Amino acid sequence: LIGIVLMVESVIVWCLAVFGSRMVESVKTGQLMTTGIYAWVRHPVYTAFFLLNTGFLILQANWWLMVLPFGYWLALSILLKYTEERWLQERFGAQYARYAARVNRVFPWPPRGPETI
Repeated sequence: LIGIVLMVESVIVWCLAVFGSRMVESVKTGQLMTTGIYAWVRHPVYTAFFLLNTGFLILQANWWLMVLPFGYWLALSILLKYTEERWLQERFGAQYARYAARVNRVFPWPPRGPETI
């Protein structure tokens, strides 16, 4: 049941990121997305894949494979920090720094601080 719930959550997060936040429009206009699902997690598409794969691994009931989500999270965190997030920091400066201080990288969580959704 937990695996199925995670997989359903992954589809919801992905849809909110791609369709709900109008991601394509924001990218075309060069705006930093900080509302909707992006107010809860900085990289919701990666979060969706993390949830989907973790749910699938739970359904497999091979507990040795459960080390994979931790490795994926670690690799994803390192890669994002030195690639996409570095580029966003250079592009948006203090605006991105404030956003990153309030919003988790991969795990959705209510934003910290006075600025919310």
